Amino acid sequence: MSAVNKFEAQSFTNEFGQVIHPGDQVVYAGTAYQSTNITRAVFEGVYLNKAGSVEAVRVGSVPYQHWIYDRATGKGHHEDRMRKAVLPLRRVYKLA
Repeated sequence: MSAVNKFEAQSFTNEFGQVIHPGDQVVYAGTAYQSTNITRAVFEGVYLNKAGSVEAVRVGSVPYQHWIYDRATGKGHHEDRMRKAVLPLRRVYKLA
């Protein structure tokens, strides 16, 4: 995905024919080094390339735990936060 791609809050049709609209509750399959995670999120829209084809999809309201370290006390803790995820493989599926 290059920097010229444009984000659009528009619907997306996945490989199963599900039409997913911005604001829909979804699950997505994300991969990292030697692992795959299934995460619940909210569909936000798509990134279009210069030709107008969908290059990636974006989801929001993805929960994660952020590690906070306090140098003064030498202790740390996790804080629950929300983030967005860009999915170049477009593996997003609508919840019924």
